Amino acid sequence: MIENAAEAAASRITVVAGPDGDRYAVTVSDDGPGPTDAIAPRIFDAFFTSKDGHAGLGLNIARRIARRYGGDVGLPPERVAGRGACLVLSLPLVDESEIGAAAGLRVLVVDDDQSNLITLSALLEGEGFVTDTAASFAVARAMLGASDARYDVVLLDQNLGDGKGAALLPIVRERLPACRAMLISGSVDEAEVARVGFDAFLFKSTPFPEVFAAVLTMVGRANAAGGEAAATPHAESSGR
Repeated sequence: MIENAAEAAASRITVVAGPDGDRYAVTVSDDGPGPTDAIAPRIFDAFFTSKDGHAGLGLNIARRIARRYGGDVGLPPERVAGRGACLVLSLPLVDESEIGAAAGLRVLVVDDDQSNLITLSALLEGEGFVTDTAASFAVARAMLGASDARYDVVLLDQNLGDGKGAALLPIVRERLPACRAMLISGSVDEAEVARVGFDAFLFKSTPFPEVFAAVLTMVGRANAAGGEAAATPHAESSGR
């Protein structure tokens, strides 16, 4: 969002962030020409671009990631063509009773998709988790096998570029017997893989509040959060 604003702005970019009802909103605006009425409805379409040398995927990916975690990226309804561009990122707030429930828990997030890896780890850190990340099977295997490995939860993407997340489970069980393991996948077929030995399974389309609740359930802190978790071990969310 900021990169788009920087490319379009004449001299100024404005970023405003803060609570908006039950959500947190980040608004990025610039003083450039802004999208025309003809272009505006298409700016989130994959491969659509009005700029030379661009793939037309940035805003499409940003919106897909936000929606994965229960949020969205869009244009404000009061947009006026020709008066600069304005984009709004909104994400759901976690219930205040859950703040602190994750404090001190160490999580290893394993995913070969850098955007997913960065987004999920940042959201978890925002809730009090201490996170480490691994972008490949090989790196995750080395981290789990290290003599000083200390994790309460491991979140494993199933389809890594150099291996399957499920193949890391034996290492988790051997090296960290008290650690809880969740398999995350975009495939319905992988749900059956998770039945063997994993503490939980979620689809990649699961909104972040449900991921957060499921992690708390796995480690037995759902009650400490002041309510029932939104997802339970082996919970399955409909793919989107």
